[in-house]
Amino acid sequence: MAVLDEQDFAVDCRLLLERLPEVVLVLGDNGAVRYCNEAAARTLAFDGREIIGKKLVDFIHPQDWAVLNEALARTQETGVTLMVELRLQATDEEWHVFEVNGVTLATSPAAGVLLSLHDVTNRKKIE
Repeated sequence: MAVLDEQDFAVDCRLLLERLPEVVLVLGDNGAVRYCNEAAARTLAFDGREIIGKKLVDFIHPQDWAVLNEALARTQETGVTLMVELRLQATDEEWHVFEVNGVTLATSPAAGVLLSLHDVTNRKKIE
């Protein structure tokens, strides 16, 4: 079995994250986006610089704010995986529906919440 050193592993993980079809976000303790992968640009037409440092609630449908806040609080308190459905607005003003899964990174140097967002907009339109 081959073992990568930590630097090679970190580079491989970053490349993997950038190529995923799902949007991946890391939120800081204050709810601000600390990281987003390239899928955010492909899915929502955001330049990463537009979203880094902004609070996720700035992009969430107002009716979904309470759902997000409750899920984030529960995840941070209990460590239970967050699973919710949220609407995010793309730069073209269209709302996209996402299934969102998240875990706390409390024990990681990148403390915060890791979110994976799967766009289900087309499926919702068919339903």
